[in-house]
Formats: sequence, structure tokens, C-alpha cells
Amino acid sequence: MKVAVYRIGNETIYVERIPSNANLVKIDGYYAYSKGRIVRRVITEKPSDPKVVIEYALVLRTYYKKNVDLKIIDHKMGRFIRFKREDGFPIYVNVKTLDVYVKRDDLRNPMFAKAIGFFLNSCGYRVREKTVMRI
Repeated sequence: MKVAVYRIGNETIYVERIPSNANLVKIDGYYAYSKGRIVRRVITEKPSDPKVVIEYALVLRTYYKKNVDLKIIDHKMGRFIRFKREDGFPIYVNVKTLDVYVKRDDLRNPMFAKAIGFFLNSCGYRVREKTVMRI
């Protein structure tokens, strides 16, 4: 088992590295329901460092007592950080480009918009919102 080591402040995090051949889809934007309207949210700016994802997982583990699974995935499209909460689906972040990916099957998950939106806002991604339809 290969292990990657990250140091954040005084804490050391060991992340397992595993191979994967999951069918991943890049997320540039997504649709959500907000305040009686359907909106299109588009990622406009990415954070500068991939350690932001690891820091966010650390905050969820320590302050909110959530079980967060972090793994480094070696995929045919590159190396990814797999972030998976105990009550959600895995979100993949490319280590070099910081693009966000999910499995193709998870796009139809009813909690997709809330989970990906919460993840993007918490990790420092800038998201622009445009109203598509008022209901």
C-alpha cells in the first residue's frame, strides 16, 4: 500500500494511494434550485493549492465529527484526490489542474447539486450563478 503524507499545521495526514478506472465526468457547472428559481452555477475560479481540499476534510473530521474518506487515486486521466463523506458520493479533484470530477452515475443523484455546491464553496472555488427559469 502506497501512502502520501501531507503536513497541515501541527497535524500529519496519511492518504492511501490506490488505482482506479472509474468513468469520470468533469464538472464545469451544474443546475440547482434556489429561492423559487432554477439557476445555472458555473465554476469561474479555482483555489491555488490542492491542500485546500485536505484542510476542508480535516475541518469536517475535527469540528463536525464527520467521517471523511480521503484517497489519492491514480487514474488514466491523471492523479486525483478522492473526497468522500460518510453521507455522500465521491468527488474527485485533479491534483495538477484542480478540476472537479464525479462518476457519471452520480450525476443523477438527487443530492448532487447540494453536495457539489457545498464542496465547491467550502474549498474556495468561485461559482457564478445565472437564473435560467423562475417557478
